[in-house]
Amino acid sequence: MRVNGRVLVKKLLKDKKASLIVVKEGNILYVGYNHGLRDLAFLIRSSPRMLNRAYIADKVVGKAAAIILTYHKVSYVYALVLSKYGLKVLAQEGIPYEYEELVSSIRNPKGDLCPFERLVLDIDDLEEAYNILIKELMKFN
Repeated sequence: MRVNGRVLVKKLLKDKKASLIVVKEGNILYVGYNHGLRDLAFLIRSSPRMLNRAYIADKVVGKAAAIILTYHKVSYVYALVLSKYGLKVLAQEGIPYEYEELVSSIRNPKGDLCPFERLVLDIDDLEEAYNILIKELMKFN
């Protein structure tokens, strides 16, 4: 029996209390529990092809995460929290998405704009924004 990728990633995100789920062709490829963009940074370094045509569930998707996911041509994105900036990127790139809560922007616990969202906030060119993000993400261990 073939499992619907959209249903599976949504269920896994909640059941496993994870921060990021990657499913492709009905197979669970990655379950992440890290804060922010650390899981995506790890995947980009270790196996970027994993994201291509994958179904993604992420706790928080801002513009930065949306840029990374669209650049890697994911098939679908589910977010517990999605920023309006992230929604705009996904919609413009034709990536199907769903979310639980739509927020104006992604903020840290102090209420400041997420530094990664701030980095690309005014950049509309996908490749330019992606390259800026990658340069910063590669600083993560």
